[in-house]
Amino acid sequence: MTLLSGILFFIAGFLFHKTWSSILTFGILSNAVEKVTKDLLLSLVLIDQDVQFAIENKKIILKEKGMSEEEIEHYSLIHNTTYSLWKEKVILTLINSYPDAYRNKFLPFSNWNEAVLHINEMFKK
Repeated sequence: MTLLSGILFFIAGFLFHKTWSSILTFGILSNAVEKVTKDLLLSLVLIDQDVQFAIENKKIILKEKGMSEEEIEHYSLIHNTTYSLWKEKVILTLINSYPDAYRNKFLPFSNWNEAVLHINEMFKK
């Protein structure tokens, strides 16, 4: 009976160790995923600001080069449409590539504007 008790305690200890290790690993992984997500979203917003700055500078340069306001407006419309599609694609790719276990907790948005609002809320906290 002592041998059987020892074997059962060993198996119970092994299962407890595996379960506890998995829970701790999940928690550590959850924190890492959350940090990477916040940093990625922040980087995307900073990239967006830099691109918007470059677009405005390009408009000024085009105006100085003698391009008409109508041509600049046409160029801006095409660029803004393409750029908006790119931003939405980036967010949708992030959402679709995200692990299901973390998606609802760390990605409470479904488009670019909601993602920017989420980042602003993170900064307020």
